[in-house]
Amino acid sequence: MRVVDNAILAILDAAGVDIHDGEMELPDAPDATRRVVSYPMPYAVYRSNVGLDDNRRLCGRSGRRSTFFTLTYVGLDRNQTKWLGEKIRDLLQEQNIPIPGHRAWFCRLEASQRIWRDDEAARPDGSPIYYGVDEYALSITLTH
Repeated sequence: MRVVDNAILAILDAAGVDIHDGEMELPDAPDATRRVVSYPMPYAVYRSNVGLDDNRRLCGRSGRRSTFFTLTYVGLDRNQTKWLGEKIRDLLQEQNIPIPGHRAWFCRLEASQRIWRDDEAARPDGSPIYYGVDEYALSITLTH
């Protein structure tokens, strides 16, 4: 749902997180072995889905929608990457995120991957980059 996306992106942007909505273009390296990442680091990439309706009422309509999203955080090294992941988590996890026209439950961290070195991408000087991925869920209901 775009309204959820916009609210989460606004929170991250206001806190100074360099956030990108969706995929980022990464050109191939000259030797075509790895992609070159020239974006300033650290940064995060936001991806979401349209959500699932749940809690069917007797009238057949759903009163609640769960939306799921991932945040991939990228840094120059393991420590910078972990720092950005923790900053994002502090901004979102167990927070009541204001969603215009909706009532929102607390944002939940569903899963968190380890920090990995990306062997398929590198900085222009050939140095590695690191990334981690957190998965979140947020349930909302439309207010009348």
